[in-house]
Amino acid sequence: MKKVLVIGATGHLGGLVVDRLLHEGYSVRALVRPQTDAARLIEKGVEIVRGDLTIRESLPKAMLGADALITTAIGYAGRQKGDTLQSVDDLGNRNLIDVAKETGLRRFVFTSILTADKAVNVPHFHQKKIIEDYLEASGVPFVSIRPGGFLDSLISASDLENGRIRAMVNPNASASTILAEDVAACLVSAVEGDHLLGRKIEIGCDRPASLNEIVTIINKYSSKDIKLQTMPPMLTKLMMNGIGMFNPTVKALIPTMAYVESGQYVVKNNVMDQSFGFQPTVEDSIRRYLKQNNLIKPQ
Repeated sequence: MKKVLVIGATGHLGGLVVDRLLHEGYSVRALVRPQTDAARLIEKGVEIVRGDLTIRESLPKAMLGADALITTAIGYAGRQKGDTLQSVDDLGNRNLIDVAKETGLRRFVFTSILTADKAVNVPHFHQKKIIEDYLEASGVPFVSIRPGGFLDSLISASDLENGRIRAMVNPNASASTILAEDVAACLVSAVEGDHLLGRKIEIGCDRPASLNEIVTIINKYSSKDIKLQTMPPMLTKLMMNGIGMFNPTVKALIPTMAYVESGQYVVKNNVMDQSFGFQPTVEDSIRRYLKQNNLIKPQ
């Protein structure tokens, strides 16, 4: 039984990775901060090692004896006090890579971002490229998974339940999206397979779609009528610039939105299907998401 260390296991994507690993018969270990509740992971049989990826000295204990590592951790969203792009996404990931090299880890699976190499003006996108380069230069065997925007973050479960989606993005801008559960499936698959080693694999649905198109498809399959509410682009930018002065997460969205509107945030090939044996359609992803939220229209 292979043992996989998961970084970010208490988050949404990390939790999905843990569940899939356990379902496929892996032994799972999770690095969890001392102040974070790990009760749900313990109930599932996950081995807990207390530590923090920003504290290098806490990492060898977590990594020794692991066959592979999957990291989904991010800091730029500021979910916990002290989390930043610099502390987690840069220093934290460098710590993980350095200790992985020292301990002889056989595979490092990194969660990157779609077209990270092109998004030089989007700090949290470009940071993924910087870490990919550091990982490649380290010599640690790696696979980098670059997902498009998470469909289940773009449209929250509460949006669906309320029947109203309020969005600050351009509803006509097309981009590649994917469900978090499909990202988790690719991350877990990347633990095996020599053909994946050293690759940066972009994943997303079969085609890019705009928010308007997504809402149209939702209403085709949803048992509830969903309405989309957006603001004029200029008003959106003024408001985000104002809020961004005090909120770093909102500030980070400003260049992100501009990049998405440029049309570059898209998967341009079928490498996901070639690498992992599946590539969901936008329609299938939306149907599954509605089913998860008990809003699928009876057939």
